Amino acid sequence: MNRERFPCSSCRRILRSEKGRRLHEKRKHPPKRVRVHAPEVKTEALRCLRAGANLTEVSKGTGIPGPTLARWRQAAGMQGHPGRPPDITLEQLEPVRAMIQHLGLSDGLVAMVCGVPEATVQGWRRRLGLDRSLWPARTGLSNRPIKRGQQWVPDLPVAPVPGTLPEQQGSNTEPTKEEHAS
Repeated sequence: MNRERFPCSSCRRILRSEKGRRLHEKRKHPPKRVRVHAPEVKTEALRCLRAGANLTEVSKGTGIPGPTLARWRQAAGMQGHPGRPPDITLEQLEPVRAMIQHLGLSDGLVAMVCGVPEATVQGWRRRLGLDRSLWPARTGLSNRPIKRGQQWVPDLPVAPVPGTLPEQQGSNTEPTKEEHAS
């Protein structure tokens, strides 16, 4: 009995015959299709992208897949939104930097103060180069817990909570019955 083995070149599955191996490779491991676009088509697509058209428009117009256009755009050194001005300048973000970096406010609290979604504050923080994970801890104004073993004392004066000072603990602000009677 002939026990010759025919392993698949891709998955190394053992098949009984050469014909079976070929059929298996054809069905289970088809050759990858590589589309080659004419240089004129690529040049025209890049010209449209430089003119301000977005990927979807160029993709529909040329029939080239969006990821291919994005790869070509990146290789040509173009940005995602050519010529789009920022909605807010870095100078306008300085108060946000102070709230996040110096006061230690969380993104949620800054969003509440500014009246914007928290995702917008996260984008501002990335744009300012502020990484939340590098800071030693957060203040009591943060809505996220301090990690175990971290301590941080804010360098800003903190107003005492009424009734916590030693001279206030013994005094009662409400008049007693005897004071009412007189």
